[in-house]
Amino acid sequence: MICMGPIDVFFSRIPGNVQTRIRKTIESILLGEMPGRRWEVSIADVDSQVIRRLNRVYRRKDTPTDVLSFILEPPRQGRKGYAEIVTCTKLVSHRARKLGRPYLREFKYLLVHACLHIVGYDHEVERQRRKMEEREQYYLSLIL
Repeated sequence: MICMGPIDVFFSRIPGNVQTRIRKTIESILLGEMPGRRWEVSIADVDSQVIRRLNRVYRRKDTPTDVLSFILEPPRQGRKGYAEIVTCTKLVSHRARKLGRPYLREFKYLLVHACLHIVGYDHEVERQRRKMEEREQYYLSLIL
């Protein structure tokens, strides 16, 4: 776990050498989108079977995916919010190769994407998708 100010980040199966960069990315997005709010975020890396099961249960999609995000409790005045990000780095690596992108760039993109879902962005409707993509590009420009 890294506790540094208003954002506490807990890690499970995430290498120590990338935890600080991940925490900074999460912090920049959550504080950028919801200034003054406090968060506790856990991030876990799981295998493709586990993420497929989570995707089936929570999104009704029976296929593995590279990242999922869950808001467990939104932040309220004086109370921190709780969220979880679940990744499958094996699938992130596969996606990066398929798209011809460096692994770290793809991982950061998916982390930004997950954090934007946590703060309420969505991409099911075209207008929302465009707004979310704008925010993704903004945050990627800050961290890449």
